[in-house]
Amino acid sequence: MKTTLRLTCALLLAASALPGQQSGGPTASPPPATGPVVRATGVPTITLPARPPPTAEEIAQIKQHIANLALIDTPDMGLSSTYGGSAFAPVPQSAQVGALIFGATSHKTPDDFLQLVKLGPKALPYLLAALDDQTPTKLVLGAPIPGSNGFRMGGVYEANEIVGNPANPAEEAALGPRPAKDPAHFDLGKGIDQHTVTVGDVCFVIIGQITGRPSYHASRYQMTAITIITSPTDDPALVKQVRAVWTAADPAQHLLDSLLIDFFTTVESTSKTPIAMLGDVSAAMGYPDLAAMRLLYYFPSETSGLIMKRLAERPGDQRLLQAIAWSDQPDVRQYLLKLFRETTDPAVFLTCLPQVEAKDDDLVLRRIFALLDSYEPLDGGGPYDDGAHLVFVAGRRFGAASKPVYVHYLEKPTVNRVVAICDAVSLHPEWTVELLAPYLEDQRMTKLWYGRQNDRIAFRLCDWVAQAISKYRPDLPFVAEGTYDDLDRQITAMKELIAKGSLAAPVPAAK
Repeated sequence: MKTTLRLTCALLLAASALPGQQSGGPTASPPPATGPVVRATGVPTITLPARPPPTAEEIAQIKQHIANLALIDTPDMGLSSTYGGSAFAPVPQSAQVGALIFGATSHKTPDDFLQLVKLGPKALPYLLAALDDQTPTKLVLGAPIPGSNGFRMGGVYEANEIVGNPANPAEEAALGPRPAKDPAHFDLGKGIDQHTVTVGDVCFVIIGQITGRPSYHASRYQMTAITIITSPTDDPALVKQVRAVWTAADPAQHLLDSLLIDFFTTVESTSKTPIAMLGDVSAAMGYPDLAAMRLLYYFPSETSGLIMKRLAERPGDQRLLQAIAWSDQPDVRQYLLKLFRETTDPAVFLTCLPQVEAKDDDLVLRRIFALLDSYEPLDGGGPYDDGAHLVFVAGRRFGAASKPVYVHYLEKPTVNRVVAICDAVSLHPEWTVELLAPYLEDQRMTKLWYGRQNDRIAFRLCDWVAQAISKYRPDLPFVAEGTYDDLDRQITAMKELIAKGSLAAPVPAAK
């Protein structure tokens, strides 16, 4: 028997309060008296106009996309043994990687997968029908760290990890009561050697992307060195649950109703949360933003007004802005462009930037300079502050024209800023020596280290700069080994080569 695996955040607090009432739309179930209050209040009723059923040609196209899923041979979000997270394929910038193993393969979304997510509610009935499709894909997943000489770290385990929105009656009825689990001592399910991903598994992940359910992952990485498999083709009970939640006579209306509940879901916290509900509560906190993205994608004309009202209530809400920044809805787009022009928050500026067309690049550059001048850089924390992100964006967007931004950023050369530029020159290696060589004599200490774990030595800024120069200019060698005297000798040799002038070309720019 498979054990339901609920890996949740033990730091999350839960709540108890009186349930609210909705103003129309689906009625949310009240939470248990001793549990957290996860509720959806003020959910409006939006009735979609009648639409013709899909044509025979459209049905054939959907079924062909599903059949083509058998050709998948590379990992993707929800189909990986080396990373986990969430994504909405039509909006590439929505991907958020959670736990991952060093060297994890980046995800690649096949076109058939993408097209099915784009079709959304139109494809849902056929995806649900294919949940138990045992057809194997070409993707086989095993332990994240393969064993050798009889030694094996971690392993592969089967589980059922799906969680739903406690404010959604359909999910509460389908998923039923949660067994009490101590999140600090989770119970692994059945151990297996490997898992061949099936068409049904991929359909499960696609359903999760359409409905805003990140827990619908067929495979994900779990620290440390564990692959968790949640496969509908191995678990008839899981198939029954998912079909019970999402099967409807009108899939579009049913999806809209669910997303509206998600969008109006709130969580009130207290210390009395039953352990078994922590996973649901944790997930519920993210539902409003996941729903906003999908409401604007699948039902833009019916729901953009709700999004605009939420923006007015929560100006500068970074999570909500990130969820909608891709939208081409006129009212949303105008709001983002206005915010781009007026904000003094670099993070908000960067979120709104994709809406700005190339013809306004002069304005973008002026705004980047103004934002860089609007705060004093700190040397506490990591090197990649909002200013560093502005430099990286300028380097990618403006090419050679971004050089003044790099130079301006270094006019206040804190340790963190110089360390950040050591990475930013990867976009323009031809500037490496010009920008970094002045710091080859700078012996301020960084928070970076070299050497073995038990015998580590702190990098001075000059060492870190020399290492960066060597990375992008192989004709100027430097190896972080030995004492500071050893490093100083290499730095002296590098400065002499620079003074003589090197004709070697830098390595190609990072893509």
